[in-house]
Amino acid sequence: MTARQDRWIGLGVALFAMIPSLVWISQDSRIWPWDQAWYGEVSADLWYLLNQDLVGWLRGMLRLLPQKPPLVSWLGQFLIPVGLAVGNIEAALLLLCVGANVATLFLLWLYARRLAPNGIALPLLAVIAAASMPLFVGMGHEFVTEPLQTLVIVATFVLAAFADRIRLPRLVILLVLLGFAGFGVKTTSPAYTGLALLLIAAVALLRMRKGEALFALSRTDIALAVVTAGLAALTTAWYVVNIDGMLQHVRNVLDAGIALNYGSASGLPTKALYWLKAFDTGSSLVSYAGLAVFAAAAFAVAVQAPRAFRTRNLPGIAAVLALVHSIVVLIQFMFQIIEETRFITSLMPMMVMALVFALATYPTPWLVRPLLAVATVQLVVVNLIAADRVAANSGTVWLKRFAPGTDQRPLADMIIASTCEAARPYQYVLVGIEEPQMNANSLAFHAAMARNRSGFRCYYTGLGYAVADLAPVMQRLDNLNPMFVLVPDQAAARSNPNYLNLVAAPFAERMKSSNRYHPVEGGVGGYTIYRRQD
Repeated sequence: MTARQDRWIGLGVALFAMIPSLVWISQDSRIWPWDQAWYGEVSADLWYLLNQDLVGWLRGMLRLLPQKPPLVSWLGQFLIPVGLAVGNIEAALLLLCVGANVATLFLLWLYARRLAPNGIALPLLAVIAAASMPLFVGMGHEFVTEPLQTLVIVATFVLAAFADRIRLPRLVILLVLLGFAGFGVKTTSPAYTGLALLLIAAVALLRMRKGEALFALSRTDIALAVVTAGLAALTTAWYVVNIDGMLQHVRNVLDAGIALNYGSASGLPTKALYWLKAFDTGSSLVSYAGLAVFAAAAFAVAVQAPRAFRTRNLPGIAAVLALVHSIVVLIQFMFQIIEETRFITSLMPMMVMALVFALATYPTPWLVRPLLAVATVQLVVVNLIAADRVAANSGTVWLKRFAPGTDQRPLADMIIASTCEAARPYQYVLVGIEEPQMNANSLAFHAAMARNRSGFRCYYTGLGYAVADLAPVMQRLDNLNPMFVLVPDQAAARSNPNYLNLVAAPFAERMKSSNRYHPVEGGVGGYTIYRRQD
């Protein structure tokens, strides 16, 4: 079998493992929550601007996401026409996440094949083990940064493993490309890849000192260099333009008053147990199985680390560095208040690299096939859970079940149609509820999708983040002077509101007595729409 045939087989296995995810994204019909909707909104707006105003598009590339790196939306915009063609923009955008997972699995195949060139069991295990992890699968169903960040991280470690086999010009170009891609997808990416980037740079410098030509570029190298230069320019420009917004986001993350809404200030032992449990449930359906397997792999890699460095075994060094980064990142999270388990998605395939290296280093062919069988069973069960075919609990909140028979999206579309008029485009609409499937971000996303069909949109904004006093909300109402206001009916309002909805019910009551806003007859699906009386 030729190397080209082997790569096609690896790609086929990776794609086959993700077929259930392709089915999932085509069938899911829920309204997207906050972050997912924001990235989706920017993707839809960018595609619209690209077709209307090139200068406006360039401005939007730099300014529409002022706090979070925008690579997900930059790439997502090019899937909007696919969504328009098939009538499902959400599914089209999620192709980016599923595609990123396929590419990640393919890279794991290449890494395992480097370690086991004469057998197929280890590469199969690398792909199936990662593809079966509940957190890895679940994040492929969400339009967030984690799948793309995971791809960039794994690509960096795999590039390090192959740094002695790739032509020097291409190695340097890919090093720069992955470095900027990491910053483009998430500011924290260097915390996951820093040592691997240094290893690649060190190998490149050693090869240059030996006299290898750096500028003997092929056509493919030139094309990659152009893409890299464009990404580097855009990413650098985004950071320069949005440095204040990005730093404010960092301050918000570090602010205990805000962070406590997303975690706890527990002591180190409690935090350690939380994150180890999160890793365990994210990697395995069987309690403590994931921790046990990867703890054993980590021990084996640690024992082999000196030999890997002494012999300059790049695949081994890459596995060691992946292990080091995984441990450091986990420890770092143990000292933080925020408890967002999706942040450890990238650790799943990184630990698979450690497992594969451990199995390749020690004479354990008797262990590979049983592990492959277990991983295959888990792959089936995890996807059955996601498809709502079995009642088992996956252990992670990110592996969500789809409900194709209860399409929630028409409700959002009805609200958009009732609050955004062609005669008065680009008006603000004030949204008096913040729930996962009904909030200002979700409605703004639906408005941005609608603009790609109608040519106009309106802007949807909330009462204010975690506001607890009605006075600033009423001041916001006066300042915005929106044409429409959306509030929940009594049945939709929480009797015990969370921190995002402390004033939702009082604001809804205040709107009932407003002389300036009158309710639109009928309402929409448990929500009342108020129209300004000019």
